Amino acid sequence: PKDELDKDSVMAIIHHRFHILAEYHRNVMIPVIKEQQAKMAEHEQDVMKRAKRLLTREPKLVCEKEQPRIEAILDNNAMIRQIYEKSQELQAIWKQNPGSRFQEKLQDLMEWCKQAEQSGIACLEEFAQNLRYYSLSPALARSA
Repeated sequence: PKDELDKDSVMAIIHHRFHILAEYHRNVMIPVIKEQQAKMAEHEQDVMKRAKRLLTREPKLVCEKEQPRIEAILDNNAMIRQIYEKSQELQAIWKQNPGSRFQEKLQDLMEWCKQAEQSGIACLEEFAQNLRYYSLSPALARSA
């Protein structure tokens, strides 16, 4: 298994950030939300069902009146808070000043992966491991 991110992987991750974010929502957030939702009381499940879209939406696209709903969900479920915060952290790395040094982005992504892999959330751990295999090379990207 590949242990470290390299320059090619970081460039591919930055280049494919929208695809990666969609994968994160599909492969991490939605499964965890559904799993947690199944453990909730029926009235909580309805609230979660309505809030699911809010949790996967770009924060700046969430209207201010919806923010308390998100906070209530995050305050009541540590696992959902964790995957939500990891999503926000990953997006923050991409949003760093384009002039930021490459080495800083590399370090931030490696730290993000390390934390995600130690989260205890299987789908988040797997997602982080898969990030290490992103490549700009079409042959490598297909084999990942």
